[in-house]
Amino acid sequence: MKKILVIDDEFDFLELMKYRFEPKYYVVTALSADDGIKKYHEQAPDLVICDILMPLKDGIDVIKEIREKNTKTPIIVVSAIDSFDKINEAYREDANFYITKPIDFSTLSLNIKTLLRGIQ
Repeated sequence: MKKILVIDDEFDFLELMKYRFEPKYYVVTALSADDGIKKYHEQAPDLVICDILMPLKDGIDVIKEIREKNTKTPIIVVSAIDSFDKINEAYREDANFYITKPIDFSTLSLNIKTLLRGIQ
């Protein structure tokens, strides 16, 4: 079963993601950027879904830290921020997709399937 790490500072969003994607995927959640980076190293997920706006460290910092260690793990950014600058910054740091909240779950599901298709 493929493992997805979801990093967001909103507990309700994390619970919603578990509800929507389990049991098809094993969903690991983290309530902060630091906890997400720690769980990334401990859990070795197949895909990361990360918010941008979080206290202390933001999602761009998470992407940078993941990319320092692993350039292949797919990353989907899910954020309420829809500014061109933030979206561009996420893509410059090598995010695979950027989806704005509120989420269209059919789009998110399709992006997840597309990114995980190549992972054995």
